[in-house]
Amino acid sequence: MIRKISTKYTPFLIYIFLALLFYLTHYKEGFLFLRGDTGYPLAPEIYLKNHMYSWFNTYWTGQPAGQALNFAFPLLLIIYLLNIVLDPSQSQMVLLTSLFFASGYLPFLFFSLTSPENSKSNLLGGLFYMLNIAIIAQWYVPNPWFLFAYVGLPVTAIGCYFLAKCYWHGVLWLIFGYLSIASGFVNTPLVLIIILSNILVIFYFGIVKNLNFNKQLFLVFSVVTIFVLTNLWWLSLLLDFRQEGEQLYALKQNVSHWAVDASRNANIFNLLTNSFTPSLAGSSTPYSKLLENTFIVGLYIFLPIIFLAYLLNHFKTPHIAYLLIVYFVIMFLVKGTQSPFGGIYLLMLEHIPYFAIFKTPAEKFGVLFLFWQAFILTITFKKNSHIVVGALIILFLAYPAYTGNLFPDISTNKGIDLKARQKVPQSYKEVAALINEDEFNGRVLLLPLVWNYQVTYNSINYRGLPFLKTMIKKPLIGNWDIERDNTFLFLKNLQNEPVFSAWAKRFNINWIVLNKDLGSQLTKNPSDGIIDIELMLNSGKGYKKVGEFENLALYKAMIKENSKDSSSEGIIPHIYSPSKINIIKYE
Repeated sequence: MIRKISTKYTPFLIYIFLALLFYLTHYKEGFLFLRGDTGYPLAPEIYLKNHMYSWFNTYWTGQPAGQALNFAFPLLLIIYLLNIVLDPSQSQMVLLTSLFFASGYLPFLFFSLTSPENSKSNLLGGLFYMLNIAIIAQWYVPNPWFLFAYVGLPVTAIGCYFLAKCYWHGVLWLIFGYLSIASGFVNTPLVLIIILSNILVIFYFGIVKNLNFNKQLFLVFSVVTIFVLTNLWWLSLLLDFRQEGEQLYALKQNVSHWAVDASRNANIFNLLTNSFTPSLAGSSTPYSKLLENTFIVGLYIFLPIIFLAYLLNHFKTPHIAYLLIVYFVIMFLVKGTQSPFGGIYLLMLEHIPYFAIFKTPAEKFGVLFLFWQAFILTITFKKNSHIVVGALIILFLAYPAYTGNLFPDISTNKGIDLKARQKVPQSYKEVAALINEDEFNGRVLLLPLVWNYQVTYNSINYRGLPFLKTMIKKPLIGNWDIERDNTFLFLKNLQNEPVFSAWAKRFNINWIVLNKDLGSQLTKNPSDGIIDIELMLNSGKGYKKVGEFENLALYKAMIKENSKDSSSEGIIPHIYSPSKINIIKYE
């Protein structure tokens, strides 16, 4: 009895143990892991509300939400619910720990359904999917959106299994998996790749279970239909980006250059060691140094040598041949423009309509490559000695996951140590609170504008998304979604205060936040620019300084004298009746 229970629950307890180890070594009260492209919503209720509409009124003068609509559900909802009972640092770690656990246990569950007799090798497959070097490097920027999609892949695979068995709850697994992928957002190409993985799994079932081809096609049709129906609420908005997609396709040369750069680290050897991601090509992560050690590289290559030898030796078996062929096809896609046959990938980019969305092949197809390798491991690793050695290698090489160094600090080429752990300064919270309490729904301008959607705060050694972007509930005008040339033209025109005030009020700008802590590498002459902006705002009559909050200076538009209206003089409401209309005819 005890042995039976132990056999059944041991894998679950192993993944729980690794997840708890991850939590205990990484959690530090009051601190968040913030940097890079994706920050953690500092005010999830605001972020959730902004992403529940097909039109974004919060960025510049408004824009279609497009595929960003799918941010809202379910991930933002989960973060919002977590923040009701936990502070942001706790909620982030609970979320990341849950995703860390799920990235191992869910693929193990899928492998156990398909091959219940291979319990030990199934455990190995789950460990590989959870702790391979490529995904360890991906954790360098703690992006819950990507990780949610990464976990969603095995969820959809489980759904495909139950659907093939004609179990109705397979539909529920697929619905949740596809919502996870959509919420993971990342981008549309990854969504398509995960759909492709489901199709490949279905055909594998067809070979193993001797399903007739018509049933396989019916299953594929069912999977695609479930995905479309589940995500129709945001898929329809992709039409907003059709023109942009056509423009991207037209820029074949630029796309090709992009693909070449994105494939620079995806040679055959690095594919075999799963070190194909661009972040492992340089020193952006301290564990990339592992690849300079010959012994470590030898350990990395142990797993593919074993399973490739098994696959080649059993190639005459239909499902083994299928696994091997699919493996090499995916490898070809992941390596992108790297040799051999890199030219074929370039031809595909240039001549297949809309294939340009796969301009970063290692990033896109890499997820499918990792899942397929984990799947192969469960089928090919039969000997206990191989399983034990493989598990020890995976655990040994994944040391950052349970030593507290999965999100390391990094040093820039300017000698600045960028901190992974951040505590949002009180000044940002105070400024956001003042603006959010204002009854007038005017826009907020964040200055200085810079030519990158990421910013650097010198005082706290931070580089990533602006804090206030996820803290202010009013419409924002900032450095994101703005053309570079227009940004600097705007900065130049700031020198004329009357022109600036007139322009700003026509755009409903009721608040201005001047950040004097921005890193110098982001603007042409940042320090001088900040000084000029501050002198202009202080000398003008359009905006009045409310106060200084450490490195933030807060300004508010002048209120009409003797007016009960909370709006400011010169600010045009969102909806108004013009006194004069000019009609301009042009060809």
